[in-house]
Amino acid sequence: MAETYYFIKDLINDLERGRIRIMSFQRGFVWEPNRVSYFIDSIYRLSQKTGDRLYQSVN
Repeated sequence: MAETYYFIKDLINDLERGRIRIMSFQRGFVWEPNRVSYFIDSIYRLSQKTGDRLYQSVN
């Protein structure tokens, strides 16, 4: 399988333009705003350690 790399800025742009949609789950769990911020921040920090690229592996 081929490796696919994504830049954080491209993912954010695609989300803002509606090219990527995050599906809602069929359960009542909703993240509090501070947890969402923490999650986004952790992704950002991880991207700094991985050369600003995310690796997607399809199994």
